[in-house]
Amino acid sequence: GSRHSAPVPTLVRSDVEESISDFEWEAHGSQTYKITAKGSIVMKVESDTVAFDFTTFRVNCTCPDGDRQSLLSLQTKRLYVCKHAKAALDSVIDPSAEKAQHTRRQEQMEQAGIVRARRAAEEKRIEEEQERDFPGERKRIEYGLEKLSGEEVVRILKNQAKTVEGLKALVQVFKADVMPSRKEEQCGRCNKKYDPQIPADRICQIEHPYDKVNTEWDTSKKSWSHCRQCDKTFGLDGYHSCGKRGRDDPEEEGDYCYEGQHVPAAEFDPEKDGGVFDEDDC
Repeated sequence: GSRHSAPVPTLVRSDVEESISDFEWEAHGSQTYKITAKGSIVMKVESDTVAFDFTTFRVNCTCPDGDRQSLLSLQTKRLYVCKHAKAALDSVIDPSAEKAQHTRRQEQMEQAGIVRARRAAEEKRIEEEQERDFPGERKRIEYGLEKLSGEEVVRILKNQAKTVEGLKALVQVFKADVMPSRKEEQCGRCNKKYDPQIPADRICQIEHPYDKVNTEWDTSKKSWSHCRQCDKTFGLDGYHSCGKRGRDDPEEEGDYCYEGQHVPAAEFDPEKDGGVFDEDDC
C-alpha cells in the first residue's frame, strides 16, 4: 500500500512449517514497531491469469499506517502492507525460490489454456443438457438474478430455508466451504463478538467517544471535531472536499479512534495490537 521505502527491520522470529510461516521483526527509527507475518499464501491459476489467495495470511505492523493497510486488505481481499512490512517481507524472499515460482507460474498458465478449452467445452455440454431437460429455465433464473435486488434474493432464500424441500435445495447450493457454520470469537480490543471465517466480520472499529470530542473553529465558517482520546480530527465543515488543502487545515481522519482487525481475546496484547486507550491519556 505504501509508496515509501524503509530500512530492513531486524528479524526476531522465523518459523516455517511446510507452507505455514510465522515471522516477527522489529523496525527501529524514531519509534520501534513490531511487524508480524503469519499463515500461507496460495497461488491459483484461473483462465489465463495467476491469482494469489491471502485469506489465511496476515501481516500486521504496529505503526499507524499498518492498521490502515490491514483494513484495506480485509475490504479488498488483496494484500496491502505498510513500508515497514514491505521491507520485512522483501528481506526474506528467496531469489532462487522466486525464479522457480516464475517458471512454475508459466507452466501453470500453459496448462490453464488447455484446462480453459476443456472447461468451455464442458460448459457448452452442460448448457445443452440443461436446455434439453429444463427448457428455458436457466435463462429465466439468470434473468431473475439480474433484475432482483440483493435484498429480494436473500428474502426468497430465507423463506425457502423454512421448508423441507427448500432447505434440501439450498444445502446442495451452499456447501460448508461457501457458507460455514457459525464460529464466534470475542475481540480483545473492543469486546465485540465476530466470526473469523467472514472477512467483513473481522473488521474492528472503535468510535470516538462522545465525551472526549470537542468542536473547534477557524473563523465562524469552518469547524471540525477533535477527539482527545486518539488525537484525530474529523467531521470537517466548511472546507471544500475537492479543494486544495491548506498547510494548517485539519485532516479528515475518520469517525473511528481505531479501525483495523479484530484480535481474539486469548491472543490480544495491548502493547503489540494497539487500539486501547487509558483514561490518563484522554
